[in-house]
Amino acid sequence: MRERLDKIRQIKFLPVLILAVIIILQIANITNVIVNKKKGYHSDEIYSYGLSNSFYQPFISSDYFSQTEYKNVDEWISGQMLRDYVTVQPGETFRYDSVWYNQANDRHPPLYYAVLHTICSFFPNTYSPVFGYIINYICFIVMQVFLYKLALNMLKSKYLALLLCCFWGFSTGATDLTIFIRMYCMLAMMTVIFMYLHSEMYRISRQSEQKPPLKMYIALIVVTALGALTQYMFLIVAFFTAVFFCVYYLVKRQFKIFLKYGFSILGGTVLSVLIFPYTIPHLLWESSNQSVTSFSHQLYLAYKYFLRDIAVTITNGDIVFLSMTVPVFILIAVVFSLPILYLFRDKPGVKKFLFLLKTLPQKIKGLKLKTTLTCLWNDIKKIHPLFYLFLICILAISIITAYDIDFYIGYANRYLFIVYPLAAVLLVCLLCFIFTRLKFKKTVVTIILSAVIFNAISGRSLTFLFDKTRTLDNVDELTSGNECIFVVGEKADTWLVDTLPGSVYNADNVIMTYVTVDEDILERIASLETNKKVYLFIDEYNRTDIDGTDCFLYYNEKSNHVEKISADDYYDIFRNLPYSTMFKYIGKYSIFTSTYTIYELA
Repeated sequence: MRERLDKIRQIKFLPVLILAVIIILQIANITNVIVNKKKGYHSDEIYSYGLSNSFYQPFISSDYFSQTEYKNVDEWISGQMLRDYVTVQPGETFRYDSVWYNQANDRHPPLYYAVLHTICSFFPNTYSPVFGYIINYICFIVMQVFLYKLALNMLKSKYLALLLCCFWGFSTGATDLTIFIRMYCMLAMMTVIFMYLHSEMYRISRQSEQKPPLKMYIALIVVTALGALTQYMFLIVAFFTAVFFCVYYLVKRQFKIFLKYGFSILGGTVLSVLIFPYTIPHLLWESSNQSVTSFSHQLYLAYKYFLRDIAVTITNGDIVFLSMTVPVFILIAVVFSLPILYLFRDKPGVKKFLFLLKTLPQKIKGLKLKTTLTCLWNDIKKIHPLFYLFLICILAISIITAYDIDFYIGYANRYLFIVYPLAAVLLVCLLCFIFTRLKFKKTVVTIILSAVIFNAISGRSLTFLFDKTRTLDNVDELTSGNECIFVVGEKADTWLVDTLPGSVYNADNVIMTYVTVDEDILERIASLETNKKVYLFIDEYNRTDIDGTDCFLYYNEKSNHVEKISADDYYDIFRNLPYSTMFKYIGKYSIFTSTYTIYELA
C-alpha cells in the first residue's frame, strides 16, 4: 500500500490534476452563485456592454461622462435604442474604432471592452450576461494557474501552492471578482502574471551564472502594456514593483539586468500609451470624489474589505462573543483536563507534558532578548522578497484609493480587487512564517486555512448579488414589445436610463422621469399612442409618512423647495392618463440600487 502511495506521489502531472479539480469545483461554486443568488446587475456592468458595443455613443443619458445635462430622459425613446446600446448591430461587428472612441470619452483603457466587443460581434443583436462571464471564467482559470506557479516560486512547496489556490478561489473576494462583469477579473489576472514574471526574474538573478533570457524581457513588455490597457490602477502596481526591483538590482550591482529590466517596464508603459494615447489626459483628470469621512477611517474601511473578502468576516458582535466564550472554554478545558492528567500521570506522554509545563517559566525567564531578536531576524531573512513587495503594493493601492474614492458609496471593494490575490498569498506566507518552526507546519496551516475557507463559503457576504426584495425576475419577458414608464427617486438619478438596457431591452418604448408633477413632462407621458400593455415602474425611495399622510416628496424647481403630494393623488396622475384602463399591482423589481413597484396601466 505504501509503495502504491509513493508511486502516486511521484506522478509528474498529479499537482496539475489536483489544480484542475480545484478550479473545476471553484467554477461550479461561482456558477451556482450566479444562477441561484445573483438577482441584478451593477450599473457598471451595463456600461461594460454599452461602451463595448454602442456605435460611437458611449452613453445614452449624455454625450460625455463629465456632462451634467442629461438627454433621452423626460421623453419617450424607442426600445431599439436600448438594444443598440448593449448589442452589436449587423454591419458594426469588430469595429474597434468605435470601442476606442467610446473609451476616449470614458475614463478607462480599452482592452477589456475590445475583448467583450469581439465576443458580442459573433452574436449580433444579442444581449446576454454570459458573454461577460466567459471573459471572467477564462481570466479566473488563467489567474489560478499563474497563482500556483507564483506560490511555487515563493513557498517552495507544491502542497502549499495548491492550498493557496484552494484558499483564494473559494474566498469571498474571488467569487465577487468573478461574478462582477467588469474588467477587474482581467486586471487581477494581469497582476498575478506580472508578479509571477518577477518571481522568475528574482529566481534567475539569484543564480549568478544565469541571466534572464530575452523572452523574459519581452514578456514583461507585453504584460505591462496589456495590464495598463486593462485598467490604470495596474500602473500603480507596476510602478512600485519596478522601483522595488530596480533598487534590488542596484544593490546587487547587476547593472546590465537593471537597465534591461527598467527599459522593459518603461517600454511596456510607453507601448500602452502609443496604442491608446488618451491614457495621458485620463491620468491627468482630477477626481471629484469627496469622502464623507476622515482619511484614517477610509483606510479602516479598506482594511475591513480585505478582512471580509480574503480572510474572515468579524463584526463587533463576533468580537464580544469571542471575548466571552473563549475564556470560558479555556476554563472548562482546564477543569476537565486536570482529573485526566492526574489519572494518567504515570504515562510517558503525560509525564513529558507535565515536565514541559513545570519548566516553561524557567525557559521564559532564560530567554535572552538579543538571542531572540537574532533568531527572529534570521527567520525574517528567509522570507521571499516578494512578500514585502506585495505588502507595499497592497498598502499603496489602499492609500491611493482611500484618498481618491469614497468607500461609503458602496461596492467600493472593486477598487481593491487588483491586489486581492496578492493579499491571499501574503496571508498564506505569513501563516507559513509563523509556523515555520513547528514539526507539523503543513498540518497546522491546512487546518487554519480549511477553517477560513469554510467560514468564507458558509458565512460569506458577497457584494454584487443585488438580492433585494423582489417578487418577479422575468421583467424582460413582461415588458417585451410593450411600453414602460420609469419614475426614479431623485432628479440626479435620471442617468439610470443607461442601466435600463440590461432589463427592458425588448420593450417597445420607454420613458424615464423624476418624481414630480411637472405639466410639460406629464403631457409627454400622456402623448403615447399605443394599443399595447403599459407598465409603470415607480421607485418609492421618496415615499414617506408625514403626520399620518402617505405621500411622496419632490423638489419643486419653481418654488425652490421640497414639497409633498399624497400617494393617492400621485397615483391618480397615472390613473388619469388617456391610455390607462387599470392600475393593477404586478410586483417589485430591482435595477441596480433602485427597487421599483410595478403597476399595469393598460
